[in-house]
Amino acid sequence: MRINPDFTIQKVGGSWVAVAVGETSKTFHGMVRLNETGAFLWKMLAEKDCTEEELVEAMLEEYEIDRETVTADIRRIVETMAENGLFVPGSYTPAAEDAGEPEAEDAPEAEDAPEEAE
Repeated sequence: MRINPDFTIQKVGGSWVAVAVGETSKTFHGMVRLNETGAFLWKMLAEKDCTEEELVEAMLEEYEIDRETVTADIRRIVETMAENGLFVPGSYTPAAEDAGEPEAEDAPEAEDAPEEAE
């Protein structure tokens, strides 16, 4: 995924805000507030195409935080960015959610099924 170049971030006071520029500013009239973590991720995504895993690794290097927390936080931030159209179209694919269905190896095999009486 990569940040849409029709958006930019600016530090206003103590906060970061993303605003539309160019043609996009004609249809997107709001702004998206970002915290320091959001701004850190934005800068990475503006420089190059990154996967969620690459963002996780960068956050682990930059901040003292556990993998589980950073993974959940990045997923939430990325989903919010996607919902607001901040990525280059087609560059973001939502992470697959665990459907809770058993994997193929957990499913009973045909030979384990009870035999029918004749």
